[in-house]
Amino acid sequence: MLTKLSQIYSLKIKLFTSILLLSLVLFLQIVNSNAENVGADKTISSLNENQQVVTADDVHIIITDNGSVERTGQKAIKNNDSETAGTILTIHSGSSVTSTAANTISTEGGEFEINNSGTISTNVSKAISLFNSDGVSITNNSGGIIKSDGNTILGSASTGADNTTIVNSGEIFSTETGDSSSAIILADTDTTTTGTNITNNSGGEIYNKGNDSTIVLGASSTLTNSGSIKNNKSVSN
Repeated sequence: MLTKLSQIYSLKIKLFTSILLLSLVLFLQIVNSNAENVGADKTISSLNENQQVVTADDVHIIITDNGSVERTGQKAIKNNDSETAGTILTIHSGSSVTSTAANTISTEGGEFEINNSGTISTNVSKAISLFNSDGVSITNNSGGIIKSDGNTILGSASTGADNTTIVNSGEIFSTETGDSSSAIILADTDTTTTGTNITNNSGGEIYNKGNDSTIVLGASSTLTNSGSIKNNKSVSN
C-alpha cells in the first residue's frame, strides 16, 4: 500500500514539474514573440507595442509623427549586449517611448546616443539605464520630457557610467516622493567614475520630489547650469 502511494505521489510530482516547465517555455515564447530585432535603420510612425532590440552596430531608430513604442513588463528599447556600438535613438516632438513596470531604454553597457524632443517615461525606476556604459550621449531638447517614478537616468549606484554627456533644454525629473528618487545618478558608491559632463541650458529643468539628491555625479565631473536644478521636497537635497 505504501509503495503504491509513493508511486502515485512520485507521478504527481513529475506531472507538476512537467506542467511548470511547459508553462515557463510558453511564457518565454510569448515574451520573445513581442520582441523585434532591429538590425538596420528603422522609422516608427505609429503605435508599436513590441520591444525593440538593437542587434547590429550603427543602427538609427527614429520615432516620429506621433508614433510610440510602448511595453509592459519589459524594456521598450535596448541594445542586444555590451558589444553593440553606434546606436542612435531620435524621438520627435509628440512621439514617445514608454515602459510600464520596467526600465524604458537600456544601453546594456553598449554605445548609445539619444536625441529627445518627445517623452521618455516609466512608472518605476530608470527611464534611461546606462549601466556599465562608456560614452553615452543624451540630448533632451526644449519640450522634451524624461521622467520616472524613481531614479530617472541611472548609470548605477555601484558601477557608474564613464564619459556620459547630458545636454538638457527640456525637463528631466523624478515623481517619487520617498527614497531612491534622483533625477540623475551617474555614480554613487563608485568614486572612480569619470568624464561626466552635464549642461542644463536656459529653460531647462532638472528636479525631483524625494529625499535623495537631485543629481549625483562621479569623481571627475562638470556641471554647467543656466536653467533650474532643484529638489521640490527639501532645499538641503
